Amino acid sequence: MKILIKGYYGYGNLGDDILMMVSYRLIKKIYPSASVTIFSNNSENNNLFANEHEYNQYIKGILKEDIEIIDWSHKGTFDLVFHGGGGIYFDSNNDPSVWYYCLNYVINKLPTPVVIKFDSMMRRITNRSKNITALKRVGVGIGIGSYTKNSRRLFHELVEMGSYSRLVVRDQSSINFLENHGMPDSQILKNTDLAFINTWNQYNWSSHSKVDRVGIIVKDNLDTDLTKVLQELGSVLGKRGISCTYYSFDGNYDKESIDNYGSFNFVQYTPDHLEEFFELLRSEQLLFTTRAHGAILGGCLGIPSVILGIDVKLNEVAKMFKNSSICINKWDINLLIEAFDQISTNYLTVIDGLEKDISINRGLARKLEEVITNIL
Repeated sequence: MKILIKGYYGYGNLGDDILMMVSYRLIKKIYPSASVTIFSNNSENNNLFANEHEYNQYIKGILKEDIEIIDWSHKGTFDLVFHGGGGIYFDSNNDPSVWYYCLNYVINKLPTPVVIKFDSMMRRITNRSKNITALKRVGVGIGIGSYTKNSRRLFHELVEMGSYSRLVVRDQSSINFLENHGMPDSQILKNTDLAFINTWNQYNWSSHSKVDRVGIIVKDNLDTDLTKVLQELGSVLGKRGISCTYYSFDGNYDKESIDNYGSFNFVQYTPDHLEEFFELLRSEQLLFTTRAHGAILGGCLGIPSVILGIDVKLNEVAKMFKNSSICINKWDINLLIEAFDQISTNYLTVIDGLEKDISINRGLARKLEEVITNIL
């Protein structure tokens, strides 16, 4: 059996590297003798390629397998394409093109099956076939939306979403998106994030009783006001004697973060130092996070979060931690300090709430494994 595991893989993003690891181990558990290939578009065939040649080969080290890695230029058919989760269907770029505005206006009015038929018709007319085909496609643990009105990606990604025989999403807003686009109920299911499947986590649950270390998980292209508030947060907490470390989950994407936060303790994830990065992260007692997997991975390590609701994805993740997290949607230093004080003062109660949240999501993850086994 030939299986392709697909996702935002090979770009050096911590959350997606963990999703890749979980997906690979799931597939090998279900199909131990299958021939498995990883899809990674971070290659010299990508005209936006900015990394050194064969950068994405680090995948083999993380999976501890000399696995084949392909990109969009590969031509072939697979028995199964397994898309291993993450918030990969969205677009925040607002292209000025009138063409895409008009195209998206039309396809937003059409059910996804009609969009797929239109794509198939255009491919026949232009004699443009797909390089990679599959007998079956399944997507699991996926987060969807939102898209700008002028998005260049919406049409292509709606076609891909509609091609799955089953699409298991991780939150209600993703369900709403699919329902609004006419995706048949038989194709979609809500569960949780793949990272709650605990195969990646070799670390003991943190056993802290108070907060004297804070991790602040940042990223590039944040609102200017939020960047300033996060800088101020490190200064204010530092004056209180709280040790603050800024973390980047993506060394390729976060080029500006080192300039914004480099005057503080700053740690950037690189795939060849995965274990060392987790050892540092798990020493924190509280996280402020602008990344969804900051809250999810931190929670799995026993660290509660203050979640900065910069987009739909972060607000949905906050609902996964309703007993232990605080979600903030206004960039005011006083609100962040109030959140710190609230969690710090009630830390053991917050940890009890986090244990409950993790238990709920791991219960969903066990059901997700059963679902995956059944639909594959």
